[in-house]
Amino acid sequence: MSTGENTLANLILENKFIGGDVVVIDCVDGGLVFGKKEELELVKR
Repeated sequence: MSTGENTLANLILENKFIGGDVVVIDCVDGGLVFGKKEELELVKR
């Protein structure tokens, strides 16, 4: 992921947004999905 394109995504990736428990997934189609770790863990299973 190139830096500087999406400031919000960069903040989330650096764990500086919403308490640091938000993660970002770079989708195959070029989109971004981000949510709380707990929710994503449920989706993975």
